[in-house]
Amino acid sequence: MFEWIKSKFTQSLLRIIYEKPAIWKIRSSLLAQADGNILEIGFGSGGNLRFYPDAVTHITAIDPKAGKIPKSRIDVKLFYDSAEKMPFPDSSFDTVITTFTLCSTENPDQVFKEIRRVLKPDGKYLFLEHGQADNEPGFVMQRRFNPIYQRFSHGCSLLRVNTELFESSGFILESYQEFRGAIFPQILGGYLYQGVGIKQAETA
Repeated sequence: MFEWIKSKFTQSLLRIIYEKPAIWKIRSSLLAQADGNILEIGFGSGGNLRFYPDAVTHITAIDPKAGKIPKSRIDVKLFYDSAEKMPFPDSSFDTVITTFTLCSTENPDQVFKEIRRVLKPDGKYLFLEHGQADNEPGFVMQRRFNPIYQRFSHGCSLLRVNTELFESSGFILESYQEFRGAIFPQILGGYLYQGVGIKQAETA
């Protein structure tokens, strides 16, 4: 019974946070930059499929808890594996994408290492994530509420994603923005991080 309640709560929460025109616009703008061989981490129920540009006809996706692949013009090859140890060769993808994904990973730093590993030199990492508040009162509320929130959100944390996480990610940030999305209440997912990281070729 508790698992059923958690599942329903999570579904409702995702609708509150993500199913808003303002968030759709951000996703569409971000995913417009996806090209080449594409990997999406944290596929979920396939909510990003409608936002890929027309030129994208195939993606690889990875998510250990993904749902059924919805009908789409895009062919999806889905792997039910963890992003902390991905079953792909080095330098496999031109674009890697995470949207509202890092909040649920136990070790974001390890996910970044894997993203860098599977990206081709000069490959793009596109991200849109929610995380820590940019003000002390908001952060205090998040910290107090987070233990309860995590019990009902399958491990998603309000505190896992922050500015320092991206600054130390090992990517060159071609673009980066922190802002408040049109989400209420703000502490649940209104503090957003968006940008594009570029993998630089390793030098000998």
